[in-house]
Amino acid sequence: MKTFKIFHNTNKKSFDVAAELRGKLVATGKFREAQDGEAEAEYVLSVGGDGRFLKSLRDCLVSDKVKFVGINTGTLGFLQSVEPNGIDDLVTRLAQGTYKVQELSFIKCSVICEEGFSQVMHGLNELVIRAENLHILNLKIKIDGEELETYAGDGVLVATSTGSTAYNLSIGGSIVHETFHTLQLTPVAPLTTTVHSLQNPIVMPDGTLIEISPVKKSQDLLFSIDGYNSVVRDVRCLQIELDKRRVNRIIVDEQNFWSKISEKILRRGN
Repeated sequence: MKTFKIFHNTNKKSFDVAAELRGKLVATGKFREAQDGEAEAEYVLSVGGDGRFLKSLRDCLVSDKVKFVGINTGTLGFLQSVEPNGIDDLVTRLAQGTYKVQELSFIKCSVICEEGFSQVMHGLNELVIRAENLHILNLKIKIDGEELETYAGDGVLVATSTGSTAYNLSIGGSIVHETFHTLQLTPVAPLTTTVHSLQNPIVMPDGTLIEISPVKKSQDLLFSIDGYNSVVRDVRCLQIELDKRRVNRIIVDEQNFWSKISEKILRRGN
């Protein structure tokens, strides 16, 4: 039997859709719900909006064996590929294996601190770096070992192609097709009065290594990765790249990327 896990938001609509989905999967006789003690499931189904999909990635082990699918009960639902009225078709396709899998890249950020302490962060959309006290941040930026600049501003954002249409877009970043495996470095309110800082986003291919260091020997930094905030003390250096693993997202009815941009971003609310 194939195993599945369902994550859902706490509102009634999401709860009801999750219950319906669970019942129909089990009724096929081909699926069983993974137990709490099991490390991973073959299918992870996220019922809610984009935030719920991102949280599902944090709650699960991302590996080649796991496939993610989002059912949209939120507002935007850019990451969700199935509407609630498409559950029957989704269950049929999962049972028959008649679906497509799209590989999405996600960020790997290694944070190196004083005295050898280090930690690794991951995100599907973006990583935002700011000073812990929200003051102007001065950073040395290198790309593949070559110094780019000493940056001054509120902070910097590093986005994947998937995240290019999220916060990155709202601060002047570029839209990148979600099938590309890229990193995008976008300045957040760069300072231009005393120094010439990066003003425009830079898009880099898979395999690129971005190194960011505070101009001070070390500094307390505020990290926001896919909307989750944390402060890390005495940061000496960041090494940012695309993880070698991919997030496998199930696509049922493949929607044209540009139609999705038009429908969910440009015409939203009209």
